[in-house]
Amino acid sequence: MDLLIWPIQTESTNRGSATSDMVNQNEDQHNEYSTLLHATTYYLLLSITRVGNCQIPHQSRALFKTVVTVQPNWPQIFSGEKITLRCEIQGGGHTEWTYEWTTTSSNTFPTDNRYIIIRATESHSGQYRCLGRRDTYTSTEWSEAITLKVLSYKPWAELTAVNRDIPVGGSVILTCSRYFWYRDEKTSQPLTSQDVVFLSNRRIRVSVGGVYWCRGGRGEPVYYTEYSYSITVNKKREAVVSLQPNWSEIYSGEKITLRCEITDEGHTEWTYGWTTPSSIKFPTEIDTPY
Repeated sequence: MDLLIWPIQTESTNRGSATSDMVNQNEDQHNEYSTLLHATTYYLLLSITRVGNCQIPHQSRALFKTVVTVQPNWPQIFSGEKITLRCEIQGGGHTEWTYEWTTTSSNTFPTDNRYIIIRATESHSGQYRCLGRRDTYTSTEWSEAITLKVLSYKPWAELTAVNRDIPVGGSVILTCSRYFWYRDEKTSQPLTSQDVVFLSNRRIRVSVGGVYWCRGGRGEPVYYTEYSYSITVNKKREAVVSLQPNWSEIYSGEKITLRCEITDEGHTEWTYGWTTPSSIKFPTEIDTPY
């Protein structure tokens, strides 16, 4: 603020000589005017100084910091997974905040501190930043950007087996890159410890033949991978040939029955194959009478 002061100009006169009383009166008026002017100037300068020392309201940003977090925090996000982005204000206390988001993706955001993606797609890929605003004069800085990359495919599970034939009384080991196991039907319930023996490194030991599958899952609700290709495990059973009647000596003309018995056969329908050093041809039945 500038203070303009006009100098006092005394009116010149052509009158010959002035009396000393008029001169003294003019000097007294000049002194009074100067004193008033100085007092007014001091007041104005004091007022300007006070206004200059006032704290003009401004936006406060330095006290708070925002961070964008992703839950679950997996290194890879696949199409269809559920993801939650959260804007966290460090040191924000329990103050009511409103939130602003900015992203390079094609999606819009609410003013809440959470953004829940029910089924992630490639369109959700991009960088995300947020800030918090408490009132007109208080807000945070924009957070550092966090990058979200959503892959367009679902991962596959890989199932391997060194041996697919279960020996008599033995078992085989299957290895899967994931950890949900199934037998015979994909839609069946996952296998439990009552069905197989679970080993370390995503392996199982099986002693029951059948078609096996596996797949992975994570998160809540569970996000499943694609099923693996199937592996058929065959269980070998021991076949025993019995002789009826079981005589130590057999004479020409006697009736003899050879029986092929399969251990642990249950109610399974079997066909049979025979081999012999003789020239006799064998049927495919369980009993072979002679």
